[in-house]
Amino acid sequence: MSITARYVDTCLSDYLQDGYNRPGQALCLASLGCSIEDTAQQLLESNQGDPWLPECFEDADIKAALIAALEGVDLRYVDEDGNPQDEPDEDRDHEEPYVYVVLEWDATVIKMRLTLDVEYLANGTDMVELKDRLENIVRNAMGEGAFTYDTDATINTWGATAEEVKGEEPGRSDSELRELISSIDRFHGNELKDRSEKSIQDEIRYLREVLGQ
Repeated sequence: MSITARYVDTCLSDYLQDGYNRPGQALCLASLGCSIEDTAQQLLESNQGDPWLPECFEDADIKAALIAALEGVDLRYVDEDGNPQDEPDEDRDHEEPYVYVVLEWDATVIKMRLTLDVEYLANGTDMVELKDRLENIVRNAMGEGAFTYDTDATINTWGATAEEVKGEEPGRSDSELRELISSIDRFHGNELKDRSEKSIQDEIRYLREVLGQ
């Protein structure tokens, strides 16, 4: 994954038109009157510790992107009328303008769900203890970085809970399905006794598939 930088404006903070706080964006600012190299370093330091900036980006790569964004930007001081000047205005008694640059990267959000079904033979073990074991699996995986391993992805939010799955309603017995087949046959004017056992068993299997049993 790569990171890019884009020059936004040179202005007082009140005149900035956008906070650039969307996913995949981080706003940097620096004082005027410095070289491109020093300004890029200021911009880099102004954003260090930003929790939304992925840790996979190296400072050197971010700084290179910032320097590229500053090419052609006038970094000289400005007077109260916004005119560039080589020396700072010593008599200025209000806020100085800053140069603003926004860092941008791919912040596509992907939400996943892992479904794990476990059927225990409890052998006297309490359900709460088994529930804790399952939740610990997820917590340990998170702590070991198993959710992302060697990818550039980072975890935004996550949550896990284990719960008992109540017993499903038992399926119909063969005798019940046989009676159902008999009722269908009678509706069509046929008799179950006139059919072969193989055809009845085939229809029972078919009904189980239809009923999901």
